[in-house]
Amino acid sequence: MAANEGGCLITQSMIVAMRVNVRFTLSWHCYAQFSRLGTSTGYGWSVSLRLQLSLVRVDQPPMTTNMLTWPEIEAQRASGRLVRWLPSPRMQIEAGWRCLYMLKSVHDAFDARPWPSTQPLSPTIEKQRRQTMRAVLGRYVTGKGLNYGADMKELGSRTADAKFTGFWEFRSQPPQEETRLFGFFARPGAFVATSFKGRGSFGGINHPSWFAERQHGEQEWRDLFGAKAYMTSPWPVRMKMELKAYLDREDD
Repeated sequence: MAANEGGCLITQSMIVAMRVNVRFTLSWHCYAQFSRLGTSTGYGWSVSLRLQLSLVRVDQPPMTTNMLTWPEIEAQRASGRLVRWLPSPRMQIEAGWRCLYMLKSVHDAFDARPWPSTQPLSPTIEKQRRQTMRAVLGRYVTGKGLNYGADMKELGSRTADAKFTGFWEFRSQPPQEETRLFGFFARPGAFVATSFKGRGSFGGINHPSWFAERQHGEQEWRDLFGAKAYMTSPWPVRMKMELKAYLDREDD
């Protein structure tokens, strides 16, 4: 199904997934049989297997052809509004590396010392905290493997909460207070970070502060790219092949 909104071709995609239900039963039986000829006893196992297949329709959020091109993204970097982050400023960029862009204000916060925190941290712990996050981002940039859920995730995918569609976070891990780098994928292999905060800035998993952060990111995106769309499909992201659709760089 297709529609036209604001000059952009919007397509609604649908996935039909197969649901498989398997019921396996293993039973142990003992019996005794009496007759004029005597009594006989026995025992044994019985096995039953029931397989049920069903098709489930999964509606995807709208996909748009109005995706940013690499020159459009690089134009914002050239203007100074975006900064391309690298694990080391002296690194030579290799072909096929993913791109991590940060708003100038986000890059400044990422480079500042100390990082945002609601806990007093020793210099050693603060250093470990930075190293943990930088290692995750370094694996993303250089094309190495990432642990979906631990290193990064799309908010709302696990519970299929559509109001978070397209909004991602990179994560550092405990024991020190975690940090979050939020943003959107402009295209496969191009992440644009719109904010950087400590985990202590947010409440529980259902706290409204998470959606407020998503709304803030949306506004930052619109200020930067106008009506241009960020990636929203595939959704929800739960499997490796869905994650690869966001991570594997595609050139124009």
